Formats: sequence, C-alpha cells, structure tokens
Amino acid sequence: MPVMGGTEATSLIREIERERRESKSTIVALTANVREVPSSDLFCEMLSKPLSRERLRRMLLWVYRKRRDRLTSCTSGEVPSISS
Repeated sequence: MPVMGGTEATSLIREIERERRESKSTIVALTANVREVPSSDLFCEMLSKPLSRERLRRMLLWVYRKRRDRLTSCTSGEVPSISS
C-alpha cells in the first residue's frame, strides 16, 4: 500500500516548488480511470491506460525536448498529440 497517491505527491512537490520559487517540474499523470482526471494545475500532461508504446514515445520525446531546450513551463514547447 503506497504512503500517498500520485495527486497528493504531486501537490506536495508543487508546494515545495512554490516555497523555493522554482519552476514547475514536468510531471505526467498516468491513470487507469479517465473519469478521475487529475487537476491540470498539478500535472503537465496526462496519459491513460491502456498505454501504447507510440503514446509513451511521444510523451518521452516531449519531455526530452523540454529539458534539452531548458523550457521551464509545463506548457512550453509543442505538446505532442497523445490522445490517439
């Protein structure tokens, strides 16, 4: 049994980032229940199960490009189409 869920953990991370005046880390939610969509203020993007290799590849490429280009906002850069 995990100590805390992903939403709670991400909220704590965001609180620490605000306290330290740091830019948001890139956090991608992975959920099995698309009806319980996490808050867009917490997560940069969301993937749902079942997860295809192509969707995961696109998301990892997006995160890599953000880091490579030193983009600081979750919405910076071209977000890949990951809904299909």
